[in-house]
Amino acid sequence: MKKWVNWSIFALVGLLLAVGTLLIHYFVLPIAIHYQVTKTLALVNGTEAWDRFVNTPIPLILNVYFFTLDNPEAILRGETPKLSQVGPYVYREKWEKVDIRVDEEKDTISYRQKIDFVFDQELSGNLSDKDKVTMINPVIHVVTTIIDGLQALNLTNEIVEFALPTMAGQENYGPTLTASVHDILLGGVRIHCSDSKAPFLTKFLCAAFKEILPMPYLTLLDNGDLLVTILKFKELGPLMEMNRGSKDPDKIGRIISMDGRRELASWKCHSANVVNGYDMTMLSPFVSRDTIPLFTYDIQSTLQMDYLRDTTFQGIGGYRFVLSPDVFGDPATNPKSRCYCPGSIKNLTTPPPCMEGFGVLDLSSPMGAPVLLSNPHFYGASENYLLGVKGMQPNKELHESFLELEPTTGVPLQGKRRIQVNVNAKRRTDVKLLRNHVNAVIPMMWIDEGASLGDKEISMLKDQLLLVMNIENIGRWILFSIGILFLVIGVSMAVIRKRQEDNDIYDLEED
Repeated sequence: MKKWVNWSIFALVGLLLAVGTLLIHYFVLPIAIHYQVTKTLALVNGTEAWDRFVNTPIPLILNVYFFTLDNPEAILRGETPKLSQVGPYVYREKWEKVDIRVDEEKDTISYRQKIDFVFDQELSGNLSDKDKVTMINPVIHVVTTIIDGLQALNLTNEIVEFALPTMAGQENYGPTLTASVHDILLGGVRIHCSDSKAPFLTKFLCAAFKEILPMPYLTLLDNGDLLVTILKFKELGPLMEMNRGSKDPDKIGRIISMDGRRELASWKCHSANVVNGYDMTMLSPFVSRDTIPLFTYDIQSTLQMDYLRDTTFQGIGGYRFVLSPDVFGDPATNPKSRCYCPGSIKNLTTPPPCMEGFGVLDLSSPMGAPVLLSNPHFYGASENYLLGVKGMQPNKELHESFLELEPTTGVPLQGKRRIQVNVNAKRRTDVKLLRNHVNAVIPMMWIDEGASLGDKEISMLKDQLLLVMNIENIGRWILFSIGILFLVIGVSMAVIRKRQEDNDIYDLEED
């Protein structure tokens, strides 16, 4: 066989090696990885994925900051509230799925999210959950706002004026509320409704509030009193139904219903009421640089997280996502933000108007109380909210929520949910206490809830997936380079040998 033919075969082998390497990388390997990842993540009892889903192995840390009101008497004269931040009061959260049921036919799993809050004295330093904090009194403003909407009960403002002092208790019938950190968050601040000697108007108003139960922030005690808490409702969540992905891997972690309902009635638009998106503890793999829908049961809506940038955490590449501007957008200029205008409370109250400007979300309907959410320190909010109080110091690094995901597995690398709870304080000429009160959205507290992968989870992720992918990536370029090298050498040598053989034939013919 002629030598140039041998070199041509050598070049062909190099070409096949290079092309084969690319075909394996771009077609065969993605299929293999997709199969292996989805098989590993499917929620099947007895697997690691199931154990991680039922008992979240990553410890979540909750930092709570309160805003103490420095000039309570001045706000009764219409002056700008002055606030000071106190905290953080640090809690450890243990997440566990309970009441688990699997539907093999539908390929779904139903569960309730149980969260245990444990105060961490070491991380809190000199602060204690027994500390008393003094903040804007939410009871007065929440009660009067709800009563305004309960037109069917034909309650006069005089009833509110006479009944509220008894309900709130003389110690908390004023511009401020003073209670321990534990009581505000989990123990409960009492609304007095059980006193048999209470005035008729108080009993009537208490009965009106009991009509709109259950409400997340309000708990009815056996003796008839009501307890107001901020976090207690999160100790046991509603019944959620999720696709477990054993039949259709692309649907892993997709929320299907909440308490048996596929559509809620909390917001004005159909799109905001549809139960959709992912549970934050279980996201779909193969994340794209686009948007991620997350369903949150406390807001009772799907929140869009938008891709921001590529990032790296502990040597692992990821994508960072931030909350879509539509949620806190201006309803006057953003049609999607109008979907988040509040609805009626239990279909008993008249829906309040949309909030003005951007940066504040009214949770009247899903929470059953006119509670306003925003980013901490009104980060990213309209100037009217920032100027309405003194003491705000918005900072992107400290006050923006984000989520970072490893794109192949969808595993959260780290995340922070930062939310501020506010009260819409209004002047009311018909209520003596509020006759000259300042009009402002006044912050009560904000939370920084977050978690990040620990060393054990990072090692596992690197060893089980990323190490294999990195070896494949290096091997791919080595094999591709060898193939190209063979091709170049083979083609070059084949050309050289062919010319030499042609010259030798020409010389023989000349002779």
